[in-house]
Amino acid sequence: MWGPAWLIYSKSDEVGIVLFGTEDTNNELTNEVGGYEHVVVLQNIKVVDGDLVEALQQLPRGTVADCTHWKV
Repeated sequence: MWGPAWLIYSKSDEVGIVLFGTEDTNNELTNEVGGYEHVVVLQNIKVVDGDLVEALQQLPRGTVADCTHWKV
């Protein structure tokens, strides 16, 4: 379970959240050059704050993904 106890950071650390293998696509590279489907930028890189914790808590819970079909 994610929560403030799991996040150890300094005041100047920056973090972004990128989701791979999603049903949706929402990232700047798709718009600019195409490709990068099924990749969602949930939060752009910024200084860690309470929004990060909230964004992680809002992620749907599920089973572990099957990575055998991923392209490298």
